[in-house]
Amino acid sequence: MALSLENSEQTPIRYPNRWAPGQSGNPGGRPKGIEQLAREHTPAAIERLVLALSDADSRVAVTAAGMLLDRGWGKPKQELSSVSDGSLTVMHLVAARQAGEELQRAYEKGGAAPTIEGEAVATIDYSEPASE
Repeated sequence: MALSLENSEQTPIRYPNRWAPGQSGNPGGRPKGIEQLAREHTPAAIERLVLALSDADSRVAVTAAGMLLDRGWGKPKQELSSVSDGSLTVMHLVAARQAGEELQRAYEKGGAAPTIEGEAVATIDYSEPASE
């Protein structure tokens, strides 16, 4: 006996913990004053990280060291290197980086619109598939 779905009614799958399109999972936003509260506890948090540097478990000590260095010196830049295989993933990452740098330069110049091949770009049309 073959199973046929042609004439059967299909019930949509419902996910009880998902929000409807356009509905926020956090309608109230971030609690007011949370940044100030975090800043008030910064000295204690730094002290705790410094204590964790001497933890017997090297995983704890290395994690604490990384967190302190990141906060004191900033996270190191991750350079993209071009791979000669020409894969779509590598090309996408390089293009995304270039677009980000262009947007940053435009912002730093006073918010001027970014350009692609000399033409100002205000929006990206996602209604058509990208050409490769």
